[in-house]
Amino acid sequence: MENLYLLPQVIQNLEQHKDSLRLKKLSFYICHQVWENDRTKIDNADWQSLLQELVSKKPNFISLNKYIYGMAKTTNKPKQYLLLADILIAQLEKIYFIEEDVTVACLANFQEDLTSQEMPNQPEVVKPYDLYKIRAEIIGNINPLRAKILLFSAIYEQFNFSSQDWAMLKTQQFDELIQNLVDSYPTFTDLVSKLEITAGIMREIDENLKVARVISQALKPFYPAVFI
Repeated sequence: MENLYLLPQVIQNLEQHKDSLRLKKLSFYICHQVWENDRTKIDNADWQSLLQELVSKKPNFISLNKYIYGMAKTTNKPKQYLLLADILIAQLEKIYFIEEDVTVACLANFQEDLTSQEMPNQPEVVKPYDLYKIRAEIIGNINPLRAKILLFSAIYEQFNFSSQDWAMLKTQQFDELIQNLVDSYPTFTDLVSKLEITAGIMREIDENLKVARVISQALKPFYPAVFI
């Protein structure tokens, strides 16, 4: 069930975003499965109609998430449009009620395509540009929702798919979770250990271990080399 009364706010946020045109172009493509380069047609497309069509096609958040990222991967610039898909998902997430039983059932069926030296001090804060690159690398290889759940679990507490957990997850931005993880584990060895231990006690251990490896490898450049 959707919070459609929040749709005007979501539309306003997307219209005011610096990448509004490309977000609209992506939304048009996802809805119509036709890539449109005519600027006039994109400008004339109605945000509300596009988003309502998306919501009606995918009535639960998990299926919407998978569908949007799947379509973004088929564009001629997948890394660029996967980042835009991340923005679109973050906005659309606000109009969904995520119920525990539905979420667990859907998530259980997810099948992602996954193609030492310790620092004496705390690591430097990762710059926003670096976070942008890290996020691109992560979401280009694994499903962002699964990655976000693993990051949340590694930083705070085991994600139990309760309504309270979903509500808290919604307040966490992907970039903030990455930064908090780096801040919490000053050595690469500690980071890898925490991610693998966390993945090992979650549902679908093998899949979550793959996610843990993708995240740790994406963050590795920001730590001193463990092996030469």
